[in-house]
Amino acid sequence: MSESVLQKSLKALSVMGSIDGRVPAGAAADYRDGVLVLDTPAPYPDDAYVEIFLGKPDARRGVEILGRAHSQRGLLAIHPILQVDTVSDTGSLRSGVLPRLPDELLDPEALFDRVRRLKQLPTLPAVVARILELSLNEETTAADLSRVISQDPVLSAELLRLANSAYYGLEQQVSAIDRVVVILGFNHVRMAALTISVLRMWARESRKSAASGLPDVFFDENAFWQHCLGVAVASDAVARGLGSYAGENAFVAGLFHDIGRIVLSQYLSPMFSRALILAASSPGTTLHSAEVSSSGLGHERIGEWLTASWNLPLFIRSAIEKHHMPEISDRDDPAPLIVHLADVLTNALGLCPGAGNCTPALHATALERLGVDESVLESIVYRFYRGISNSRIFFSMMVGKSVPEPIKVLIAGGGRNASSVKLAESILSRKMEKDSPGLRTLLKIMVQVLAAGGWAEEQ
Repeated sequence: MSESVLQKSLKALSVMGSIDGRVPAGAAADYRDGVLVLDTPAPYPDDAYVEIFLGKPDARRGVEILGRAHSQRGLLAIHPILQVDTVSDTGSLRSGVLPRLPDELLDPEALFDRVRRLKQLPTLPAVVARILELSLNEETTAADLSRVISQDPVLSAELLRLANSAYYGLEQQVSAIDRVVVILGFNHVRMAALTISVLRMWARESRKSAASGLPDVFFDENAFWQHCLGVAVASDAVARGLGSYAGENAFVAGLFHDIGRIVLSQYLSPMFSRALILAASSPGTTLHSAEVSSSGLGHERIGEWLTASWNLPLFIRSAIEKHHMPEISDRDDPAPLIVHLADVLTNALGLCPGAGNCTPALHATALERLGVDESVLESIVYRFYRGISNSRIFFSMMVGKSVPEPIKVLIAGGGRNASSVKLAESILSRKMEKDSPGLRTLLKIMVQVLAAGGWAEEQ
């Protein structure tokens, strides 16, 4: 489409918004020297792919602009270097049928190469790197941790808010980090400090486009971080249930396991939006399967590359890269197997990563190589439920004010009450990516442990 034709279209059409909801409907648009400029603050990092739709609510035709985003004097500038096409039916957009992406964005190798050439991917903040280093060192003392936390005023304030919350019911307010470590306990503070720091690193307000006429599809970052924290807790439970792997290491690997999805959502929105739509509209399809179907590039490959650029330990990177394919992990590296089982547990509970409601396949290889039988699974599930319940303050304070229903049920201690029965029904009725005896056994044990309860009495 020529510049003159697009300029003419802009006079007749209004901005419908973007599928990811970050560009508001009705924003004024102009086409200047081959660049589309929208009168709205840039909601994307520079060089991110963005897909904008122009049209009229009562019209059947519209314009799709797919390009690279830049901030230009506080406005959103889009360089349509990939595609400027006419959308033949805007009505199809409302039902989630999006135009086909150009071949360049359907080639996973070309797409991965573009990711590696992005210039503004964030580096790992020094405080996160230092807390991570301390978390993985068995000789770390409470004084070491207090000293690092005290050097970060924002993190210190968050932890003080946590210690002074109604949850702990202290008679007197505390104002010193070393006292927080004493009150909350070394392990709780270590977990909280690392989690808060990771969340802050990627914090971004989720915005949706109002009355855009586009499908209601956006990446729920609140649900995403709830899932990541759930997998971290589950990984710790699996490791401690096995007794042969450090729970702290497993927690960290679980926390980072889906970090590649943040890159997908912020920098590769057109591709990720299609994956979200596919996962939400196809029962039995996980978000990971939808990513691969949509563009051929899954979040695990991006996440491994990103964390390698941060020089994170190999066990974290291997857990990220292989947790969807644990059978390819090294024999002496149980981290991908642990995170794989933890991911299945967390999804089965209902803490899903932002789209779809499907329990992923449980690879028999993971159970066999970990040496997990039914009695061990029962111990792991119990530890998982107790860990989620003990972590309730972190869920409520770190990832939003709305605590998911499954966590509320576990906080209450399970049992045979109406809420637990409803959660049990949800666990058993959720669509499965692939049915298997191992997964059926896991779901049965999850329901049995839920009905038995008992973890609340240990708190």
